[in-house]
Amino acid sequence: MPSDKADSFQCGPFEVSRNPDVRQFVEKLNRLREAVDQCRVQPGVGYAVNRSSGGTVLSIKTGGGSAEAPIRHPWKVELGTDASGYFFRVEKQSFLSSGPGGVLPVSGLGGKISLGVNKLDTTYLCVLRVSVSGINATDATIESVAQSDFPGLIFPQDGPQTVSRTILASASKDGVVQNVTKNLTLVLANNAGFAAVVAVQDVG
Repeated sequence: MPSDKADSFQCGPFEVSRNPDVRQFVEKLNRLREAVDQCRVQPGVGYAVNRSSGGTVLSIKTGGGSAEAPIRHPWKVELGTDASGYFFRVEKQSFLSSGPGGVLPVSGLGGKISLGVNKLDTTYLCVLRVSVSGINATDATIESVAQSDFPGLIFPQDGPQTVSRTILASASKDGVVQNVTKNLTLVLANNAGFAAVVAVQDVG
C-alpha cells in the first residue's frame, strides 16, 4: 500500500498506475537522483574514497581528519605524480649516521626524485646511494631506478668498493612497499678481503 507521507528528499511514493504521467515520473527520478548524489561520499582532506560494485571504502590517511601532525618515520617513501610524471619523496627528517657521532648529509630528502616516467608499467626502486672512498663515505643521495636495472649493493670481487646502495622502498601500480623504517648507520663489513660499507637499520 503506497504511503502518502513524503520522505526527507521529497521523492514521494512510486506507484504503479495504468496511465502514468511521464512528466511526474521523470521529476520523481530526478529527485531520486539528487537524493543519491546528496548521500554520495566525496573525497576530502585526510581520506580517499574508493568505490566498487561491492560498496564504498574510506582510506584514512595517517594523521588525516584531525589536528594532530602526521606520524613520521625515517626513510618513509611516498609516491607522487605531477605534470612531469611520477616521483618519489623521502621523509626529510631521515637520519644517516656515518659512525660514532657522525652524520652524513643526504641530498634529495624531502624533494621530488623523478622516476622519469608517466606510467608505472614496471617496478621502480627508491635507493639511497652512498659514495665510498676507502673506508669513508663521502656523500649520499636519493635516486630512483627500475628494478630490472638495479645493479645491487655493489660489492666488487676484484677491487675496493666505490658505492653502496640501499633499497628504501619499491613502487608499482599496486602502491609502495616500504623496505626501511628506521634510521640508518653505515658500518664496515668484509667483502672478499676488501673493506665494504653497508647501511643497516638501527636497533630498537
